[in-house]
Amino acid sequence: MKKFLHYFATLLLGCLALASCSTEGKNETVTVQTFNNAFVHVNDIEGGTAAYYGNIRYEVRINYTQPSADITIAGLKLTDGTSFPQFVIQGLKVAIDSKGWLEITGENITPRISGVSSVPVIGKIRMRIYQRYIETDYLPAFSLSMSLDNKYSIVSSYVNQYCYGSTICSSDKGLRFETKNTTYKLSFNIETRCVTVTLNKAQFMAQMPAMDMVFKNIPFTLQGSKAVFSIDKLIPELGNTPAAGFPITDLEGSLDFGGDFKFGFTCTPATMGGMAFDVEVAKGGFPPVVMEE
Repeated sequence: MKKFLHYFATLLLGCLALASCSTEGKNETVTVQTFNNAFVHVNDIEGGTAAYYGNIRYEVRINYTQPSADITIAGLKLTDGTSFPQFVIQGLKVAIDSKGWLEITGENITPRISGVSSVPVIGKIRMRIYQRYIETDYLPAFSLSMSLDNKYSIVSSYVNQYCYGSTICSSDKGLRFETKNTTYKLSFNIETRCVTVTLNKAQFMAQMPAMDMVFKNIPFTLQGSKAVFSIDKLIPELGNTPAAGFPITDLEGSLDFGGDFKFGFTCTPATMGGMAFDVEVAKGGFPPVVMEE
């Protein structure tokens, strides 16, 4: 119960930050929260086709007294050209998991849709929300997965993701360095199917000054609710300038939009006489970590 009340207090702060509403009436407590500018990946399981769409909007209404939730989706489209101006799903279950994620679920639901001749049935739906502030900005994490008519699988989230973890660096000379100060921004381009990863305060050893490094145009694919990406080699950018002295090789990573973040690569700085640093993010994910002094 304490976790639920703490989460509710955080949610109210987030709703106020977004100018969403919180209401109390008829002995019920209700919040309404919006998630704008999301992307959706629609996969036609039978036909083998898939498509990405942008500018998806969600409105999530949570009754904390019941508890229950309703989700309204605006802008949803399918691969066969069917579009739903407004897609309303009501009577969903609400819970909070052990890591503080709000989880909204349901199955075998007929949504409320106006203006269509055939209404699809939702086999299963799962939305996960993590309420958080990054410094002074309210930047929640969320993901949605859903199946329609046992034919379409749908995954949705933000194109920009902010992740944390412990960055562990080991060199081929036996040096080891660990920091929690490096943070990661992942920007997914649904048109090019590439992700750009920005490392803020990247540092591979104690003597190295922290710097912002940008890894551009890494191909990604979606596997269920997870984006998987890799590239054999790339030249990062420092201050919008290619930094050939910091070649990156063997880069691999994955992001579960409602869970864990994994990331690793090798960097061989020209100034280190050929010494190679293997970099890996441990316990990566969405909860902000305590930064080091």
